[in-house]
Amino acid sequence: MTSAKTSTDQLTRDRNLFKDTIWLSEPGLHDRYPEVPFAEYCERRATDEIDSLRKHAALVQSHLTFGLLESVMRIRVQESVLLRKEDSGRVIITGDNLHELLRAWQVRIRTKRSAAYRLRWAEDVRTVLAQAHFRLSSALHCEKGSFFLAGLP
Repeated sequence: MTSAKTSTDQLTRDRNLFKDTIWLSEPGLHDRYPEVPFAEYCERRATDEIDSLRKHAALVQSHLTFGLLESVMRIRVQESVLLRKEDSGRVIITGDNLHELLRAWQVRIRTKRSAAYRLRWAEDVRTVLAQAHFRLSSALHCEKGSFFLAGLP
């Protein structure tokens, strides 16, 4: 038999798929651009303003969160869904609303009548996840990766 506390602890762990993390980008920047395929996310946002390693790391972070979610779920994800401003003024990305996004995604998949459409979607998801895995591995582990060069943990 599990206690109410154990059950609540498990629900909290399940709800929080990842630890709240500092958001590197300027708030509102993602929302200023249209939804694009994952492979085009950085290209569409690359400007002369990306003049520092931290700004490049911020672009990669946005790509691997909002770009990934939008490409996989085939919906527009506004920053307000995942970002929260703390009392200190610091902006963090939080997983508090991620379960709602995932549930809505499941419903949308299930309501598609065409099995062929669902299979194409699944293939697209597999491709995007492979691209994201490569991008994340490079950003974290490569000596020329964005997070490594920016000195981020």
